[in-house]
Amino acid sequence: MLISNSIVSLSKRSFARRLRTASYRVAVEKSALTRLNNQLDELYELLYDNYSSMTASDYDSFKDNLSILLSTLKDLYRDYRRSSFRNPLAESIDSLQSNIAALEEMDSDIRNYKIRLPLNPRYAKVVGMAKAL
Repeated sequence: MLISNSIVSLSKRSFARRLRTASYRVAVEKSALTRLNNQLDELYELLYDNYSSMTASDYDSFKDNLSILLSTLKDLYRDYRRSSFRNPLAESIDSLQSNIAALEEMDSDIRNYKIRLPLNPRYAKVVGMAKAL
């Protein structure tokens, strides 16, 4: 009986410690993920604010780093989706997914509309005709 009570007592304390440890880890992960999402929001706003004046040279200076960042963020998102933290961090993980999609769309818009489109001869002709009106 004494052994059984001792085991039960230790089990309860161990379980309580495990819960405290898990709660702490979730809080730390949530805080880090929230900071990351806020920084991604700021990056998006920076790209958005500079979109109209962006040149091919500007884009060339950061396109490789942006590509690496997006790849890393996608891997991080996948890791979070597979982790044991998935449920407690669901809202932050969804925000991360939204931020990734927004940055990918901004990258695509810059590449297609600011860099490639002005090089298209048909586009130049249409713009020339529109200016003539």
